[in-house]
Amino acid sequence: MSIREDVFAEARSWFEKTNYSSAYIFGSLIHRDGIQFLKDRSDVDLVALFEEKHGCLERVDCMRRALPATHELNLRLLARLGRVDAANSITSVLSATASELLYGIHKDGSREFFSHNDFQDIATGQTSKLGDTARHPATQTEALIEALRKAQVYRNDFLAVSPSGQRKVADFEGPDGLPKALARAAAQVRWAREPNSADDQRFDVNEGQVYVLQLVAARRNDHKEFEWLFRALAMRMGGRGENAVLTPEMQLLLWEILVDDALQLYSSSKQAPPSFKAEEVRPARRAMPAGLKQQMLAECGSRCTFPGCKVPLGENGIAEFAFIRYSMAAGPRYDPTWPEEKLASADNIVVLCPTHHAVIDKSPDQYPVSEILRWKRADEPLRLEFNAKNVMTLLRLLLRIADSYI
Repeated sequence: MSIREDVFAEARSWFEKTNYSSAYIFGSLIHRDGIQFLKDRSDVDLVALFEEKHGCLERVDCMRRALPATHELNLRLLARLGRVDAANSITSVLSATASELLYGIHKDGSREFFSHNDFQDIATGQTSKLGDTARHPATQTEALIEALRKAQVYRNDFLAVSPSGQRKVADFEGPDGLPKALARAAAQVRWAREPNSADDQRFDVNEGQVYVLQLVAARRNDHKEFEWLFRALAMRMGGRGENAVLTPEMQLLLWEILVDDALQLYSSSKQAPPSFKAEEVRPARRAMPAGLKQQMLAECGSRCTFPGCKVPLGENGIAEFAFIRYSMAAGPRYDPTWPEEKLASADNIVVLCPTHHAVIDKSPDQYPVSEILRWKRADEPLRLEFNAKNVMTLLRLLLRIADSYI
């Protein structure tokens, strides 16, 4: 049996010893066929539903009965997964009523958690969504608010200190690149920024880790603290060097970098005049000709064009294709003479990372059209026309060089 089948077998045995009406596995064990589940440290995430007719006393009794069964499940998974850490729970069991699913109530504050994640029924093996997807459609704004709410939680925890000096936050030394809460919040922001992102990317910790690394890399030359932070993250995410510890102060800075990005995106969607919708500021973004994105990424070497940045924007990166000129008065660098049909042309687009896209659009006076065009020209590959005239010029130069050595 595979690891996944082993875990499901143990989960079924656990479910049969409880009074829950149904139970589901979700998270890394089933997400994208379990490629993110790590035997030595990933949680086994469960959702267990109470019987609909159960009142408060019945729910308490249900959980009392589930406690020894859950303890047994953790012991069996300890052996099944070959783990040595018996001090921390392997399972995370979320008990909920049907009404909580209906209203999108989740312990972490995400209203779309149940309706935008996959859940596999422990008893039947069927995969489905839980909750009311139509009632709670995912929106850009709500994703950003959830990320900002998580940042507030960390700020609160950062300042929580007991009279004895005991703090609520601690160094992060785990094997993952980032704390899970931070990575998931970053995935939310990244999902909100990319209109074509799939729903399952919204809570993907890998997506979040890559996005945070890019945000830090884009600032690494602005201040020495960003440079130190970038080096630490690079080592934690597979770079050379001893795995760096993320102190509470470093984690706080990461949260605040994410806050800057989320607030910029949130404000751009909220401050638009009532005569048009925020997404209409960049109306041609979704209508770029086929192949143009790949062409422009190739021309800039899949790196941010902003001077000194050069953050990678390749297959796993977050490239943004910013307009240099806008045909709408509310857009930055408004040019009424620029034809609307050329908005999404290569002559009017510059490839940037999310951070520097926000920078140039927030300060169009500091970054005018002429300045951005200069960046593009600097990134253009040198093209030589090998006609008869410059071939002769090259031969004469070579002859002069040869004469000097004879």
